[in-house]
Amino acid sequence: MEEEKPLNERVIDLEKIAKSGKVKELRIPSKAKVRGAKLKKGWIGVLRISENGNIEPTKEQIKGSVFRCKDGTSTGTYHTTDGREVLFWKGRFPVIVQEDKKVNPKNFKFNEGDNQTYGQEKIIATMLKDAITLKKKGGGGIVIFLVVGVVLFIIGKFVFKLF
Repeated sequence: MEEEKPLNERVIDLEKIAKSGKVKELRIPSKAKVRGAKLKKGWIGVLRISENGNIEPTKEQIKGSVFRCKDGTSTGTYHTTDGREVLFWKGRFPVIVQEDKKVNPKNFKFNEGDNQTYGQEKIIATMLKDAITLKKKGGGGIVIFLVVGVVLFIIGKFVFKLF
């Protein structure tokens, strides 16, 4: 069994590796990079963590503090945020880390509890709004056709004395 090095020796080894240039910089996936006009319209990068541990980067639009991750289902899954969970990749790109099974994104800020219920009302309201379809009014054309027919009949009867 190999003995562990003291902490100061391990730090010195890490500094040597960092100075040698062997450490690559971690970059944001391009599918989660939001900038420019999309950023102004409320889009945000989402690093979605599925139940099997895979991370999938996407861009989602936040409407009324609710966003919908398209995860292969017909409707997707609804999630909510109040802005506390937003992280910035290198200070430029806003990113949220979202687990599929959770309602709210992962909060990395310390001294805050893990509250998963604060956005349920907003999610329910958004789901109902998406589910309700307005009834189309199709009887207007028939009414106009009948009115025009009655007017033509009256004109023909009294003006031209056809009937």
